[in-house]
Amino acid sequence: MKFLVDNALSYLVAEGLCQAGHDAKHVQEYEIQAADDSVIFEFATREERVVISAEYNRRLDSGQHCRF
Repeated sequence: MKFLVDNALSYLVAEGLCQAGHDAKHVQEYEIQAADDSVIFEFATREERVVISAEYNRRLDSGQHCRF
């Protein structure tokens, strides 16, 4: 599984996941740390990555809420 760690979390989260054998990148690696959520979600979709964030209950473009 591939992960994209949002700027709400430290790059150390991505590093730790990589050390555990996962394919994880932090948004800073792509220079999109200041991008709107919609840009980050679109990027993650194109890269087939799951977004990991400390934020929750955020609205998606489809109008649905993220559920955990």
